Amino acid sequence: MACDGTQTPTGCSNTAATSSEKYGLSVWLYSDDAFDNWITARNAATSKQENEKVFIENQSSYTLKMDCNLSAIESNDLTSNKAGFGCCLQDLSQSGGGYCMTVNSSRDDVETYYLTEANF
Repeated sequence: MACDGTQTPTGCSNTAATSSEKYGLSVWLYSDDAFDNWITARNAATSKQENEKVFIENQSSYTLKMDCNLSAIESNDLTSNKAGFGCCLQDLSQSGGGYCMTVNSSRDDVETYYLTEANF
């Protein structure tokens, strides 16, 4: 994976926002030891659920972290309406699909989505 931002020992950080901007997306890709620890624990278990077997065989410890800065949109409290606002990261290596995160309708949490290229 090419890093267009700041390369760190644990991944790559890339942001569209500068320190003076109040809107942007920062992205990190890093290896998470928690996943490897979970695999070790599950492999030691006497039985595994079918979905655990699939995760162990087909997933990796790499984690995609997205930080979406929406502070430029009105205010940061629950009285502002940022519902539906968010950030997306298009993955051209997966036929143009990608990952999105938006503020939920209650404005107290984030919804995450994987979109196909047709829906991006």
